[in-house]
Amino acid sequence: MPYTGKKKHEYDRRRYAENVRFLRQYKIEHGCADCGWNEHHAGLQFDHIHDKVSNINAIASRNRDGLCKELSKCEVVCSRCHSIRTWNRQQQVGNGKPIDS
Repeated sequence: MPYTGKKKHEYDRRRYAENVRFLRQYKIEHGCADCGWNEHHAGLQFDHIHDKVSNINAIASRNRDGLCKELSKCEVVCSRCHSIRTWNRQQQVGNGKPIDS
């Protein structure tokens, strides 16, 4: 029998909290793919390297299978390396020639 009302709300909150703990641990275990830093989950981010469907944090309340499917399209990187990756991607045009800045 599916959860309804208050029980569903409690179930959803519990699942969200479990997924948040899972994501935090996932970040620490993987560390930055570029520099290896893994001292605190808040300094680590998910960088989508394949067909992004959704932001990881936006789907933290969904089931674990859906969350893991989206995670498989990501690499964990520290905020510094993520900023550098993003900047480098934005510099790429056409044949990979950088834009003069």
